[in-house]
Amino acid sequence: TSIFEQDQETDYLYNRIGFRTIAWETDTGFWLNGKQIKLKGFCNHQDHAGVGVAVPYSLKEFRLAKLKEIGANAYRLSHNPDPEILDLCDQMGILVMEENRTFSSAADNLADVKDIIRRARNHPSVILYSIFNEEPLQGTYKGRRIAGKLKAVVKEMDQTRPVLGALNGGYLEEDGASTILDGVGINYNPKRYDDFHEKFPQIPLLGSETASAFMVRGEYETQMEKHLIDNYDIECAPWGNTTRDAWRYIAERPFVAGTFVWTGFDYRGEPTPFEWPSVATFFGVYDSCGFEKDACYLYRAFWTDEPMIHLVSPWCYQDGIGEQIKVMIDSNCDHVQLFVNQTLIGEKDIDKYEQAEFIITKE
Repeated sequence: TSIFEQDQETDYLYNRIGFRTIAWETDTGFWLNGKQIKLKGFCNHQDHAGVGVAVPYSLKEFRLAKLKEIGANAYRLSHNPDPEILDLCDQMGILVMEENRTFSSAADNLADVKDIIRRARNHPSVILYSIFNEEPLQGTYKGRRIAGKLKAVVKEMDQTRPVLGALNGGYLEEDGASTILDGVGINYNPKRYDDFHEKFPQIPLLGSETASAFMVRGEYETQMEKHLIDNYDIECAPWGNTTRDAWRYIAERPFVAGTFVWTGFDYRGEPTPFEWPSVATFFGVYDSCGFEKDACYLYRAFWTDEPMIHLVSPWCYQDGIGEQIKVMIDSNCDHVQLFVNQTLIGEKDIDKYEQAEFIITKE
């Protein structure tokens, strides 16, 4: 509690506080309160269907709860700081990567960075500061100098959190920004995790932006001419990976602290791989309104312990009777059996990354 007295009047400012320890290690990743954990996070723009960027507090709470529901423990503010999100993450136990968007050492931007840190540093949910995202200068000496200046300003305000940048290239350059930071986030390019760790074993690493997988809710056949993409986790951006491949790269490497998946929710703009008349993204594991795509159940299988099973299939549709269809099973169990009208069709062990698939005749 802060108390202000002026002209015989007293005003109060209440701040929630919390206590935790954090560590970001080069070989073992992220540690919270002495326990090694994987950061299982999503990147999110600030807008939501129907309200644009004027998102009410209750809707922010709804979005965070939906992400936590499928096993997320972390959130990347991409790329707009939001104090209300920090309040909610404090209450809900979600870890935050706070982010500065403007990669500049100009005085006005340094002042903005100080404001970001001033608003964030009392929030225990904040564990990382990112000072840039995918900047053209990231692999150059000039970029290194700018990053050094931004890092120094952050450390002037708060020395308790690591400072990183989110790089989509230039991370192996010795004179680039990566070598002046406390740690490095690699956007996509998961095949370079091993290269980076081998060249810079002293620099901690995480997947600051991963996947960029495509799905359209309720679709089970890709029809590119109609801007429809199925839910079998097959399609992804040219620079990205499927949901399953992206998580495998993270999960199998103890030195990678975790992931921030692009994205939790669909948002306006960037309708890759399409153009008009599509006007919103296909990256989200939830659609623009917050309804589940089938990717949600993949993350439940990867990130949660309570036994679950989910079928990805067009079985409920009335057309296609008598045709062969694909049934994908998402589960965190070891073994599954598939029945059709009480008849056992087949059984398989669940691969913890690929899951399981059956081809059956639709009845």
